[in-house]
Amino acid sequence: MIRTLTTMALAGALLSACGDEDYDATALYEELQAANYQKNWSRPAKYNKLTALSKNSNHGDQGIIYYNDVVSDALQTSGFTKWPAGSIFVIDGYLEGKLNQTAVMEKRPSGWFFAAYDAEGYTKMSGEDAENLCTQCHGMYEENDYITSVPLP
Repeated sequence: MIRTLTTMALAGALLSACGDEDYDATALYEELQAANYQKNWSRPAKYNKLTALSKNSNHGDQGIIYYNDVVSDALQTSGFTKWPAGSIFVIDGYLEGKLNQTAVMEKRPSGWFFAAYDAEGYTKMSGEDAENLCTQCHGMYEENDYITSVPLP
């Protein structure tokens, strides 16, 4: 009986944690849409239009990258080695000319939150699952705080 209750409590805790990641991802996507990021956010010069991505990219064969005002403001300063909390980077990845996914990195006080969405905006993965996949490539850019497309100033 005690073992069953302990197992149920653990399962509930794990499901709650997973649910929080899903909620975070949904809320983040809604924030992006409300900000109209594709129209209003800045883009790095190299990726300001549909640009070929590396053959190994999980994002697609082409992409456009966007970043929010927190990143824009940080780029006007110097002397920091990590992107500030509130920084958001987005890549719209295309495969054969069609939107394949939208991938997002949001800097939080605890570190990066990763999320990926399909073309309709449904969460494909987020949180720890996304982090495990995303850091396979982004981990090579630790000296740039894991961002591949915009160098720290």
